[in-house]
Amino acid sequence: MAQTTSYYDNYVFTPATATLVINQYIPQERLVSVVNTTRGITLFKVGDPVFTLASFTSTVSNQISSTTNLPTSASKGVTTVVFNGGTSGMLATDKITITVDEYAQRTVPVEELYDPVGKQRVSTPQSMIDTDF
Repeated sequence: MAQTTSYYDNYVFTPATATLVINQYIPQERLVSVVNTTRGITLFKVGDPVFTLASFTSTVSNQISSTTNLPTSASKGVTTVVFNGGTSGMLATDKITITVDEYAQRTVPVEELYDPVGKQRVSTPQSMIDTDF
């Protein structure tokens, strides 16, 4: 899987209770690590017996559109992570970095691979002439 480091702005960190509430659905098997980047302290790391979680809760809030019967853009969810201590001396304003495994790896071609009208350039090895007029 493709690991993605996400800098979520929509979270609430409460050091007094060692709780992180993320306003997005993240399955537990996709969570790789949580780091307090302000202080350089790891709070959770998958597979490490030192940095474990006390509890993990993740819920989805599917809001179905009445016209299309599909999830709306407001469909997100909430993920609540409680750490096994280690948050004393931290502040609620500290920046938190969350690393998750994405379902698919995303690639974005460089600008040189697009023609002037915004289509991706594709050609066979025999010809480098753009005949897409």
